[in-house]
Amino acid sequence: MSKAIVFRILIFIAFISIFFPQTATGQVNQYARDGLSFSYPADWPLTDESDAAAQTLNLDRGKDEAKIMILALRQQLNPSELGPAQARVTEALVSALVQELAKVGAQPERSAISESIGGVHAQGIRLRATVKGEPGNIEVYWLTLGGRSVHLVYIGSDQERIRANHAWHMVISTLRVGGAPVAPPVQSRPPDLTNYAYRQITGRRIELYMDQWGRGFVHDLNNNAWVRIPDYSGRASHHARVQDIRIQIHPSFCKTSDTMALMYAFGGLLVYDSSLYTTQDPNQAWRLNYEVSQRGQAFASISRTRVINHIAQVNDVLALAAGTNWICIYDLGLHKWVNYQDPVDDSTAQLDSNLVLSGSNAQVKILNGPFCNYTAGTGSWRCLSRR
Repeated sequence: MSKAIVFRILIFIAFISIFFPQTATGQVNQYARDGLSFSYPADWPLTDESDAAAQTLNLDRGKDEAKIMILALRQQLNPSELGPAQARVTEALVSALVQELAKVGAQPERSAISESIGGVHAQGIRLRATVKGEPGNIEVYWLTLGGRSVHLVYIGSDQERIRANHAWHMVISTLRVGGAPVAPPVQSRPPDLTNYAYRQITGRRIELYMDQWGRGFVHDLNNNAWVRIPDYSGRASHHARVQDIRIQIHPSFCKTSDTMALMYAFGGLLVYDSSLYTTQDPNQAWRLNYEVSQRGQAFASISRTRVINHIAQVNDVLALAAGTNWICIYDLGLHKWVNYQDPVDDSTAQLDSNLVLSGSNAQVKILNGPFCNYTAGTGSWRCLSRR
């Protein structure tokens, strides 16, 4: 590996400093130069540190935000040369990052990962660490595109990566080397919303436009897309319906944040997860809670308006939904529902303490039972013993 490549790696390490906290627009830009191209959000500043040996691009929104680096060697290598070259660059990147973590007393856990990047299966290494109380990941991927060795680094705390997932997926889905650039996603034409004025939720990066049955559209400003809400009600549907599942969305109880929409319903629960959206399959962003949608175990919603701001809550990390026989949380970082089967205590006088969603934590009181707590990333509820 040339001294120039080592120098670029060291520049990147110095550039990111330490990646965890020390204390939006919908427009899209496209980078296309010297055979390398990708799309990225316009509100992500790009720094080009390329030289004669490699193209090095850094996407960084500043302090307390995730960072993305693309490193593409300029020289086209034959198969016998690619393996050793990729191994040297990978080891240099990982070693330098481990050293940075060691300086702040962190001992990362190392694991193998993979990702689809530029239409190619890329292998990678994840460094999982906690710095100053903030858990997060450094992910280093390597692949071959157009005969050139390419590395990508995605780095940030869990909270930073939630905010950056749409940017990361935009980069890796459009990345090309030596081929025609992939056109950046463009704002799809708004649908006719005349019949979806019963309930409109705006002001966040995920917006909802619904009729009285909960049918309508999500306007995803992160991905510049309009996505139809699945209809599981048994009425005219625009989606393939799951057999034996009937869900009636309550439009007045639905909530949105900058990352997702919670569809509170009778018979089941549904979340739109913006970070899972792709132009090839936009409907994969919908996450149906199958466990509480099965016959005999269906989610029984609470429809009293007095509890509307408590039994359905959502922020940029978690979505909380509580009913008469289930309490459920959608963990954006895990892209999954985590359920606890018991009724919620929705006593009006204690709502402010019985159902609390704050940052990466949720607390819910079980009817005639204990308090249960959920922390983002754990994948399980923790309940005190019944008295």
